[in-house]
Amino acid sequence: MSQSTVPSNVTLQSTRDALLDAAETLFGERGYASVGIREIAEFAHANLASIKYHFGSKSELYLETVRRVMGRGVEETMIAAVVDYARDAGAKALSVAVLPAKKNGPCLQ
Repeated sequence: MSQSTVPSNVTLQSTRDALLDAAETLFGERGYASVGIREIAEFAHANLASIKYHFGSKSELYLETVRRVMGRGVEETMIAAVVDYARDAGAKALSVAVLPAKKNGPCLQ
C-alpha cells in the first residue's frame, strides 16, 4: 500500500488553518465566552486535541485568531469578540498578549 503523498507539515498547517477559520467564525458570531473548544474542533472537522497541540489553550487560540484578523486589517469583524475577551480575561491580559504582535499598527488599550 502506498503512503499519502501529502507532506505531514501541509496537513498540520491545514488543520491549524481550519481551526483558526472555525474560531474566527464562531468567536466573531458569539464571542469568546459563548464558544467551547469542542464546538471549534467539530466546526473545523479536527480532533479536539489538535487545539492543544497547535495553540495550547482556548485563550491562546483566541489570541492567535485576533492577531490573524488584525494582520489582515479586518479589525471590525472581531471587535465584539475582543471586547468580550477583555471582560472575561481582563484588559491587562489582552494588552500583554495582543499588542506586542502588532508593533506599528493600531492597538487596543
